[in-house]
Amino acid sequence: MSGIRRRMTLPSIQGREDPIYKAPTKPASDPGHSAAFIFVHGLGDDAAGLENVADQFQNNNKLPHMNWIIPNARENRDAMQKAWYRPTPLTPFPSSRPELDEEEDEQGLMETVNYLESLIDACVNKGIPPNRIVLGGFSQGCAVSLLTDLVSAKYAGRLAGIVGLMGYLPLAENYRLQDMRAHNGLPPVHGDVPVFLARGKKDILIPTRIWNRSLKGLEAVGLSKDSLEVHEYEDTGHTITGPLLRDMCAFLERVKDEKEAKLTPEQSATLVLDYLRKQNRPYSATDISTNLKNRVTKTAATKLLKDMHERKEVEGRAAGKQIVYHAIQEEPEEDDVEKLQEMDEKTKTLRDATAALRMAEKELRLTLREGAAQIPLHELKDTVGGLSLEKQEIMVRLEKLKSGNVKPVSVDEREKVGKDHRQLEKATSARKKIRNLMWDMIKGNLEKENCEETAEALGLEL
Repeated sequence: MSGIRRRMTLPSIQGREDPIYKAPTKPASDPGHSAAFIFVHGLGDDAAGLENVADQFQNNNKLPHMNWIIPNARENRDAMQKAWYRPTPLTPFPSSRPELDEEEDEQGLMETVNYLESLIDACVNKGIPPNRIVLGGFSQGCAVSLLTDLVSAKYAGRLAGIVGLMGYLPLAENYRLQDMRAHNGLPPVHGDVPVFLARGKKDILIPTRIWNRSLKGLEAVGLSKDSLEVHEYEDTGHTITGPLLRDMCAFLERVKDEKEAKLTPEQSATLVLDYLRKQNRPYSATDISTNLKNRVTKTAATKLLKDMHERKEVEGRAAGKQIVYHAIQEEPEEDDVEKLQEMDEKTKTLRDATAALRMAEKELRLTLREGAAQIPLHELKDTVGGLSLEKQEIMVRLEKLKSGNVKPVSVDEREKVGKDHRQLEKATSARKKIRNLMWDMIKGNLEKENCEETAEALGLEL
């Protein structure tokens, strides 16, 4: 039975231009068989700048079931152009004074993540499951797409795939991503969402140092090599090219249509139970089915969980109109409980200390910036000394003018001097041409190694 078709209703926000929406050229009869690609532009661009990519795909009958959503960034006051967050310098070499480096715009980044979540919500409301939604972008669009996949409380690890073109991973240092995942209740390990990354080897805007730091950052949050597809293009800068689009198309086709081999009931039960034990938090049958990318259907998950609950392998409780289940963990021994309590106390102490250190770091950075903005005393003294000498010279000239010994130049005299000067310039130019012609004739009869010596002997400045 085909699903109910619903309209794609995208969020409209005051102060933000609405996204460009490109409907599928061949809509699927069931929205669950459709797909969506949220394609995010880069710094200083807008949705119209990427619309031609969607047009190329659709005109060539590529991804005909794909809904294309191309959002617009707001005008950023700091960047003085459209931006998803305030940009910070991406330098090819590490800073010699990292304490003075400008901090990344975490607030702006997370505001964009929230906005992208609302676009994914719109796709889900249309009936497209998260595991058939791809999120990607160019430059800054790449950065916010990767960040959404890693830290979104709603959709981290649940999408069909991520596309990152000519971009980087933000907040990749000082375990910030791990802290954000923990804060949002996400597991330490990212999962197996396929990620497509592309970079031009001549891209000076994303230096190699930043690119390598991004790859290490993705590895640090548990992105496996099997899930990461990296493409680097020779003679390519910060731009989208034909070869890149071909590779991206192949990736989108694959992640959109990728299907797992059908599991047996025993395999499904093991998969569900292992998932609950690993996550160690309550989930409904719908959540489990979605998080496992429909490898176990909602109906099958409901039945399996009910059976496991009867066998007392899992616990279940009502949560609104649905039942949520969690794995039954082994009862800890008394010593283990005490150790856990100690660990909890240490964790709380460390978190408080970390928060205090971060506040202190911010204050120190601010102090350093203020200090760096002030001119050192010795430089001020040198400047004052130079200005004093200049003032003395001007005063001497002024006294001469005031004494009356300086004869003023009349208008006629000034015009005569100007006329003579212009005539001399013309004569000089003509003589230079004659000199060059003569030198060319002389040079033609000289050995190459003697030219410079002869010119010097003749007093010629070449």
